[in-house]
Amino acid sequence: MTHTTQHVDLTSEDRDALERLVTASAAIETEWSWGAKQVEKLERQAERIRDDVRERTAVLERQQADALLELYRVRSVEDLARLLGMSLDDTLRAVREAEEQVEPSVPRQRTE
Repeated sequence: MTHTTQHVDLTSEDRDALERLVTASAAIETEWSWGAKQVEKLERQAERIRDDVRERTAVLERQQADALLELYRVRSVEDLARLLGMSLDDTLRAVREAEEQVEPSVPRQRTE
């Protein structure tokens, strides 16, 4: 099988258009490459931000749990529920969760 090449006569306008086509194609590739690098950079930055927020939130949750338990030690659960504007069940649940937050490795003693 033979391959034949046809010669195409190009005008200066054709050459200019082809040059613009090649230049635009290369520029598009460059832009997509740059954009992909920026997306990767932003994704890494977003992950670092999420990690920082998780760490700060964990500290704040611990402070919240400490404060709730401090109130629980000096008030009855009924008073605490009224103070927090919560139902008795929700208050007890919050206290249990706070105890687990503060002392997760220590088994809770059952109070009956």
